Amino acid sequence: MTNQGPEQPAIEDTSRRDPLIHLAGGIGGFGRYIEEMESAGQPQLVNSTMLPTKMNSGTDDDLRELGFELGDPDPSDPMFRPAMLPKGWTKAGTEHPLWSKVLDELGRTRLLVFYKAAFYDRDAFINVQTLAGYARDVVNGAPLVFDDEWATSAAMREAIQAERDYNAEQQETYASDYTAGQIAKADAVLAKMSGGE
Repeated sequence: MTNQGPEQPAIEDTSRRDPLIHLAGGIGGFGRYIEEMESAGQPQLVNSTMLPTKMNSGTDDDLRELGFELGDPDPSDPMFRPAMLPKGWTKAGTEHPLWSKVLDELGRTRLLVFYKAAFYDRDAFINVQTLAGYARDVVNGAPLVFDDEWATSAAMREAIQAERDYNAEQQETYASDYTAGQIAKADAVLAKMSGGE
């Protein structure tokens, strides 16, 4: 498998750091040291050509169907493997240092990638975004972008309606401001899709 351009920085296997570095890092506050380690993990992942080998939702076949080219696990760090993204897709960080995302060529989140770089509890996995997940993102303010295969107008209308119905059921049980707000946001998206405001 070929690289996606120039050699990118590696993802540090923090579990192999010298224990004396952990000791020194903890002098200024162990919590801060761990937070800095986790915060450094996100850009290492985003700027690399690697993805986790573990799938929390979805399968390797799902990734291949989307157009990913998957390499073998890295012998020096089997938690990750080389992965060429489909043409036009990109990786990006999120506001949370443990989560990154892979965006398709239309800017929609198609994978959520978890990476906890803390040396004592290091873990990484992928969640393949479902249409229901994308509908939830749209209800919460993500741009609604249709295509001819995955997020068709009809499929998105159905998924957003399902998200609204789910929150309506939750509202009957819990009557919370959150679910009421989700219902209102879903109604607004559905109205916009119908040409209203």
